[in-house]
Amino acid sequence: MSGITMKIRNPFLVIIWSLGLFVLMHVWQYLGSLIAARMSNATFESVISGKFISPLTIFILGFIAAFVGIPLVVVIVKFLWRRSFSWMCFQLEGKHFFKGFLWGLIFPAIILAVFIFIGNASITRFPSRFPTVNSIFIILGSFGLTLFTSISEEVVFRAMIVREIAVKWNWLIASLLGGIVFGFMHLLSILNKVTIINALWILLAAVIASILFTAMYVRFHSLWVPIGFHMGWNFCLQAILGTTMSGKESTFGMFTSNLSGNMFITGGQFGIEASILTMLFYVTIAFFLTIKIGQGKIVLLNKKIIN
Repeated sequence: MSGITMKIRNPFLVIIWSLGLFVLMHVWQYLGSLIAARMSNATFESVISGKFISPLTIFILGFIAAFVGIPLVVVIVKFLWRRSFSWMCFQLEGKHFFKGFLWGLIFPAIILAVFIFIGNASITRFPSRFPTVNSIFIILGSFGLTLFTSISEEVVFRAMIVREIAVKWNWLIASLLGGIVFGFMHLLSILNKVTIINALWILLAAVIASILFTAMYVRFHSLWVPIGFHMGWNFCLQAILGTTMSGKESTFGMFTSNLSGNMFITGGQFGIEASILTMLFYVTIAFFLTIKIGQGKIVLLNKKIIN
């Protein structure tokens, strides 16, 4: 692979083009929302906007996300992004995926347990409130939705934006820039609900998360570790713990977890991802992953790239 030559891409154009592809990756939502609306006797507008949600719509959207959305991501990477899967470290690796997924399931539960211990969180609803069929719909649908979200976001924000910028500059600068873009995209849906201070805090949390995901990417030479971690984290928060994630409340988690207290401790309306405890956890894990990478040129970039 050391003999492969590739042209360095302009970082500004990389960001613009990758965000355009990110929007394209989500066109499956129109099909999913249409089918979910028809089967739920709801309007298309209410489903796609998130105003109407039920176990059945979660299942349908998750099914379409997994079987239409994910193949769409693969097609877009192959024919529109035009970098090899091996160069992006996007070849399917189940061992790395399950490793990341397990970490992603465990760590938010630990953080929530700490919040409960210090009096900043409580569990108010339990799985017994759902009939069995609804629980199955929620779990399977959430699995499909979080799998699509983790793959699409890690492909765009790490394997496209951070990966390309790192070629031109370095991994730290690429992680910082990628984190800002990552955070801004998550802020869009709640921008009119937060203060400038809150928005800056959320951006900081996104940058720190980007550094962690990039550290996983580089340490294991595989995009599937951050994909697995990202999915496990989202699945745990949404489908299991039932707490706010990225500014969106979880209506149908197996449990319902409520956070209270200082926003810098709990993450406020954005959720525990913007908690100082989560940020410290991210920084600690990223540090231990990074020191294992070693000195000198990172292996992930060990290819000849020319202008």
